[in-house]
This record gives sequence, C-alpha cells and structure tokens, in this order.
Amino acid sequence: MTINNRETDRFAFSSVAWVKLFKKVNQEHDFKMYELVDISQSGISFRALHTDEFKRGQEFYILEIGDKILKKALHTKVVYVEEVETDTATFIKVGAEFIEKL
Repeated sequence: MTINNRETDRFAFSSVAWVKLFKKVNQEHDFKMYELVDISQSGISFRALHTDEFKRGQEFYILEIGDKILKKALHTKVVYVEEVETDTATFIKVGAEFIEKL
C-alpha cells in the first residue's frame, strides 16, 4: 500500500516486517530488531517499546530491512518519537530520515 501525502511516497507493509539497527549506547553497541511501519526513499518509521529508546537527532545505522541484509548500512537520524493510539493498542512510533538516500 502506498501512502502519497509526503514529498516521497511511503510504502506500508501489509504483513509484519522487521528492521535491524545498530546504535551506540554509552560505550556499548546495541543491535535490535523493531517492527517496521513504513519506508520511503527519504526515511523509515518503526515501532519502539519505550519513549526513552530514541531521541530526536539521535543517529543510528540500519543493517537489515525486512528480509534484506543491506550491503552497506544506512546512516539514519531520528526526526520524531510519538505515542500512537489505535483501537487495539498504544505504541511508540519512531520516524527517521536517511542521511544517505536509498
């Protein structure tokens, strides 16, 4: 499903897909998987468990999207973190822009 209310089209996944990312936390390296919400040429959004996992301006690297291991990790920066309520659940949505375009 393509969502066309942005500068670049977003692609939303109809089934569960995951994004694997790497971020440096203190001196530790943190690799985690997050549920992918949507992706576009300029950015990506995914679900986080807690509002304090990501902060605006924080940079990280995407290593995998869906079932694709990326040949080169994508350098990415958080642009928003928001709580989203649906009829069935509440979750944290993280939106990030690619510093390097796809």
